[in-house]
Formats: sequence, structure tokens, C-alpha cells
Amino acid sequence: MGTTEKPMEHAHRKFKIFVVEDSDIYRDLLARFIQSINGDHPSQEEEGYDIRSFRTGEECISNLLESPDIVVLDYFLNGHNNDCNAMDGMETLRQIRMLNPKTRVVVLTSQGSYQIASVFIRNGASDYISKEPGVRERFQRSITRIIRTIKEEETRKSALN
Repeated sequence: MGTTEKPMEHAHRKFKIFVVEDSDIYRDLLARFIQSINGDHPSQEEEGYDIRSFRTGEECISNLLESPDIVVLDYFLNGHNNDCNAMDGMETLRQIRMLNPKTRVVVLTSQGSYQIASVFIRNGASDYISKEPGVRERFQRSITRIIRTIKEEETRKSALN
């Protein structure tokens, strides 16, 4: 019985998600949309997600000690202060991968370029989603898939202990 109880603890834990987006309106919409995602098996026991929002890559990096499960990251991050020296999404991704390699990163951007997407994926992004028609469905599938993968990994790890 002990091995079946431990995985259940992980199944209903709150997942910590950082949203890094320089647009106040879009950042708020993203956080609300993420909170509405129930995954594959919605249940009354699910308490939603622990979502933290940041305007800049620098703010995100300075909070990485909180060990987010997922970071939703915009590509351009200088819109709120027009700072051309601000960290962009690529530099933020590199810092996340270096400082917290287990964190999954979903890049959500208006840049639909395949070249940019492939560079992000090569640098460790879990997914790259362009803000175009169908983005809500693709984004929801991506978050659900990542949460399911994390749960499966935690269940396997717990079964080994």
C-alpha cells in the first residue's frame, strides 16, 4: 500500500507556473487561462496552479529559487520599459536552463518563425507556440502534456523509493 499512496500525493499537488510577459493585459489573461486548465483528469481535489507573474526575464531569474515546474516565456520582454538592454526570452531561457534545468519552458510569442522556434527548442524549450489562431488549444495541450509528464516522472521516482 505504501507505494500506491506516495504517487497520489504527487497527483494532486499544486504545480508552480511562472508567466513572464511584458504586456500587463496579456500576462493577466495568460494567468487566468492557465488557472482554468484542468488537465486530463479534472477533479474537485485539484486546487489549481500556483501562478507567479513577471514583467521581465530578470524578475523571473531572481525568483528561480522557488523552483517553478513550468515557465511560460515571451520572446520580447522589453515592452513595459522600452529597455533595449533587457533580457529577451532567449537569454532568459538560457539562464533558466543553467540555474534550474528541471524547469520546463514554454515559449509563447508572436514570432512565428521556424528558425527562431528551432533555436529555442535546441536551447532547451519544451515547446514553442506562436500567438496565432488556435493558440489557446495548442497552449492548453502543451501545459497539460507537460503536467502529465511531470506527474509520471514523480510517480516513477516515488515508486523507486
